Amino acid sequence: GRGWVREKEQTRIIWRDLNPVWKQSYNWEMWNPDKEVVEMSVWDEDGETDDFVGSASFSIYELSYDQMTGEMPQLSRSLNLYGPDGELVRGFNNITSKNDGPPTKLLIKARYVTFLRPSDLMNGLLSQLEDPDPIPRIAASKAMQALAPPGGDDAMLAALQMLWDDSHAVRAQAVRDLQWVGRGEPQKVLGHLGRMLEEGDTRERKRMVITGMAAVVDGGVG
Repeated sequence: GRGWVREKEQTRIIWRDLNPVWKQSYNWEMWNPDKEVVEMSVWDEDGETDDFVGSASFSIYELSYDQMTGEMPQLSRSLNLYGPDGELVRGFNNITSKNDGPPTKLLIKARYVTFLRPSDLMNGLLSQLEDPDPIPRIAASKAMQALAPPGGDDAMLAALQMLWDDSHAVRAQAVRDLQWVGRGEPQKVLGHLGRMLEEGDTRERKRMVITGMAAVVDGGVG
């Protein structure tokens, strides 16, 4: 037999088996789980043509996040197969020699999991840079460097912003971040730092900008 899911994925063919077990898994991204339905059809490979056996479906709503328990339930279910006219597909009956035996079942396991898009996660980290406590700011910056490629605008702007922070620990992290982002587009980062050097109104700020420039150059060379 062979199973399909919305014609997006196709299982392997299980030959010469009246009770095929596919043991395959698939993932789909869904934007409206309350209305999404997964449809599956099972076919019998038969020479040059495929014979339709039946279809089954289940609603993603059944897998939705349970806000009361905080659980992501896994659906493990035995689904009936239905023919092209909506009739229940039944197995072969050895007594009557007809397909009027027990209903044919499709056993499935499914789970619905929520996740953050990278852009949403980056926006959340950027908001952490406004935290008055330096520890969350440093943690957010480190996470941004892990997520963003060298030269990413968000990571670069965050590092530049932190370079003039009141916290010494945050400024030190900014220098390390600039060394990382400088591996992507060093000239772009140095251009921003050059403007900051002109705007620096204290000796300490100018010193931090120069330190940042040196870090960018070191990162580009490395």
